[in-house]
Amino acid sequence: MAGLFAWSIYRAAAGQLSAGEVVIVVGGLTRLQGGVSNLIGNSSWLLDRVLYFGKYFDFLAAEPQVKNPERPVSLPAKTPHIRFEHVSFHYPDGRAALHDVSFELRPGETVAVVGENGAGKTTLVKLLLRFYDPTEGAVTLGGVNLREVDLNAWRKRVSAVFQDFGRYAYTVRENVELADVGAGDEVRATAALTKSGFLTSARNLPGGLQTRLGKAFGGTELSGGQWQKLALARALYRDADVLVLDEPTAALDPRAEAALYTQFVALTAGNTALLITHRLGSVLMADRVLVLKAGRLVEEGTHAELLTRSGEYAELWALQAAQYRDRAARDPT
Repeated sequence: MAGLFAWSIYRAAAGQLSAGEVVIVVGGLTRLQGGVSNLIGNSSWLLDRVLYFGKYFDFLAAEPQVKNPERPVSLPAKTPHIRFEHVSFHYPDGRAALHDVSFELRPGETVAVVGENGAGKTTLVKLLLRFYDPTEGAVTLGGVNLREVDLNAWRKRVSAVFQDFGRYAYTVRENVELADVGAGDEVRATAALTKSGFLTSARNLPGGLQTRLGKAFGGTELSGGQWQKLALARALYRDADVLVLDEPTAALDPRAEAALYTQFVALTAGNTALLITHRLGSVLMADRVLVLKAGRLVEEGTHAELLTRSGEYAELWALQAAQYRDRAARDPT
């Protein structure tokens, strides 16, 4: 374009183009520049969309690494003994999350898992739910390797509340019944909401249990604590053998937290419960406590037993107790 512009000026200087013809040439060059710019911009936009859809179709075509066995073993009717047998796990980038972890979950028992951030607590849960398979060792159900059990059948026997629980733009009742789609049991939903402590709040909403939640479609927004109670109700709605609670009170205020743990025994009645927590006051309701540190199981026992050993658990307990004492000293009210 610069060359054509210089050519037109040269021809005009030589008397071969009039001033009007030069203006026409410059106008044409300007329109050409705009057209080329639009062509480049649209080509870039199209390339970006093509790359996006390429990744999208690759995602749809991706095969899960965790698959059902060709001939799955049937689960026993009763809750089986769950054992972690010398389990180690490494993430694809080489990070080691668990090292030679062995323990047992007995039917109907509540076990708390505590430890600092990065100790491997959530990885432990993901192996139990078979989101991953162990790098070494095995998770067994009644002596049967979890890899040999029908994956969907096992997950139907487990209910969980994670730290990053879902917040769905459905009604209150639908949010609860997502745990067992198709059951449609309002009595069960009401019972689950009662146990989680959210029923009173739900009835005070504009449409009660039929209130649509979330602002995405013009619904009612809940507080963080209310969403967490609703997620807990969803977990309790499923008639599961194993209940996994990963920091179930992280968004609750102290009063709601105390109320939840007061009825914790009733919540987990008949279930094998695995409680992941940083708040050590909650482990008093557990039958046993597992202490993880840097991916290793360093201690196991009851709350009282672990305190007498003056180990990792006793140190964590003392640190949290000191924080409460310091706060009380600064603000006696």
